Amino acid sequence: MITRSATMKDKPAILRLAKEQTTRYPRLRSDVEKINGAVAEVIADSRHFTQVVEVDGQVEGVLVGITADALWSQRKNCMIALWVSKVPGGGVQLLRGFRDWVKSGRSIKFAGMAPDLDLDPRTYWILKRIGFERHGGTFLLYN
Repeated sequence: MITRSATMKDKPAILRLAKEQTTRYPRLRSDVEKINGAVAEVIADSRHFTQVVEVDGQVEGVLVGITADALWSQRKNCMIALWVSKVPGGGVQLLRGFRDWVKSGRSIKFAGMAPDLDLDPRTYWILKRIGFERHGGTFLLYN
């Protein structure tokens, strides 16, 4: 298992993983064209974060962080839009890569995620262990 930055070659696998996640929202219709464009944009633009977990040449996990202007503070924020791994330990490696990427620059003031689904309780422990702070239902990483 390796984690690495995503490339355009990974787009079909990322789209597959994203589409699988849309089944968690049965009342929403996914927009394949919008997802396709968004994935291409985050891969091509270095201000966003996109890493994958690869096993034997197959992408089995992804973490996508989308960077935007922060509404309430100076500098930017980067929120996790997609985080999934089918490989034990892969999700943790992706999260550590995201943390290290955020901490390596000064343009992002905070990053994080706001889970809208029930997560395995171990996930909350992992987020805290890696350095995220819980604020209500949101987990933030300050830089």
